[in-house]
Amino acid sequence: MYIDNIKKLHDELKQLIFVGGDIEAADSDGQGYDLDNLLSIINKWLNSSIWNMKSDEFRMQFGDWEDKDLSDVFWPYADTEIEMKDKLRKDYNKLIRIDYKLKEELKVK
Repeated sequence: MYIDNIKKLHDELKQLIFVGGDIEAADSDGQGYDLDNLLSIINKWLNSSIWNMKSDEFRMQFGDWEDKDLSDVFWPYADTEIEMKDKLRKDYNKLIRIDYKLKEELKVK
């Protein structure tokens, strides 16, 4: 599925919060469709704590978001804390599924 269609992998990763920026950077370097590069991007974000809104990584990305108008802080991803948690959970779960499928295709354990 992904090994035979790197463009599909690239496009799905580009849609995920946080991961999309790395995909765009890889595109600008001419590495956007390099499987090894995409795998390293996936591993980077799977092992990140940024998916937790209380983590230091998340705070570095969005600043001190508590007690602020969240529609401005989380735009364009969400308007509320609940919507942002939902976005993070869905995107992280999708990243896990992509990683699982890739390992299955590559026969990696």
